[in-house]
Amino acid sequence: MPSVSGVTAIRLLGWAADGTARVVAFQPEPRAPVAFDGPMDMDQRLAYGHVGTVRVLALDRGAGAPTTLLTAPAEVVAIDVSDDVIRSGRTRDASPPLGVGPRFWYWSLLIIVLLAGIAAYRRRKGLARWLDNRRARLTSRPGPSG
Repeated sequence: MPSVSGVTAIRLLGWAADGTARVVAFQPEPRAPVAFDGPMDMDQRLAYGHVGTVRVLALDRGAGAPTTLLTAPAEVVAIDVSDDVIRSGRTRDASPPLGVGPRFWYWSLLIIVLLAGIAAYRRRKGLARWLDNRRARLTSRPGPSG
């Protein structure tokens, strides 16, 4: 297997159908306060301030260097890949969903409810009069026997 240097840690994701290992290589944050060339707990190696980004690598037997499959944007400090994707190697193009998301509807509904509550509070005297008049009309109606 090719060696991978200059990383804080490597985590095995799985084995592809062709026998290559798929791993995540955690790239160190350039301003990390520690050196990663000595013994260290895994939790400390993967601490938030120590990892700058991650890469997904393929480690093939007999290869001189690892093959980079994915380099995450800066400050993405963790990644996971489905076992099915690793075994089959199938991927698809990502496409963002169309329209507005659930946060838009949540905040819109919340604002409408708050505005309705404020309006009802400001018109509470008128609402109370309307309810009293309605109750008075209901109680003053003659019964079915007349």
